[in-house]
Amino acid sequence: MITTFTVTAADLKPLQPGNLLVKFADDTYLVIPSIDAGMFQQEMDNIATWVAANNLKLNVLKSRDCIPKFQTENSSNTATTTVWHIA
Repeated sequence: MITTFTVTAADLKPLQPGNLLVKFADDTYLVIPSIDAGMFQQEMDNIATWVAANNLKLNVLKSRDCIPKFQTENSSNTATTTVWHIA
């Protein structure tokens, strides 16, 4: 089933090419690799502008941050990626 959100959200794109916006049903996830962590505020401002332009509402209380860490077997280096659930 295609919803109005799905059709509308097709034009929502991240500012930084290395960042991702993953959309599923009426959920959107902003994925920012640690190397681009400084882009967080600009990405959120971009999303807020898009939300306002499309007469939608950003539910800040339901939005949350999750930071998964990935480590290879032979390395003590840890790569961190920030994932924001945008509601």
